[in-house]
Amino acid sequence: MTGGFEIACVATGQPYCRTADQNGANRKHRCRWVLEFSLFLASLAIGGCGSHEPALTKGSVKFVGELKTAVASKRTDWLESAAKHIEGAHQKGILSEDEYAALEPIVADGRQGHWDDANVQMTRLIKAQYGR
Repeated sequence: MTGGFEIACVATGQPYCRTADQNGANRKHRCRWVLEFSLFLASLAIGGCGSHEPALTKGSVKFVGELKTAVASKRTDWLESAAKHIEGAHQKGILSEDEYAALEPIVADGRQGHWDDANVQMTRLIKAQYGR
């Protein structure tokens, strides 16, 4: 037992067990698989099953880029220009409801001067696209 925590084999109850296969070679028992699968399930339970950010379409990329530039530079005039373009794209159907709903809080935070919060939301939205 190390540090008050011991990993035991499911089949034999022995810590860190190994068994012999038909050829006599040692191979790990199911211990590791069970442990890894349990950790995977726990991470899903803690972190959720995926991002709640919408998938961005190719049509929305330029609006996201414009908004990201405005937020990163903390420029209110650029923010208002990006907001105007986002609103227009939404009205024309270029941005979906989900895309618009993801961008609006970022614009609102920028308008209130909460640039760091807006930047965090923008980064989260962009990073969520990598797993798609």
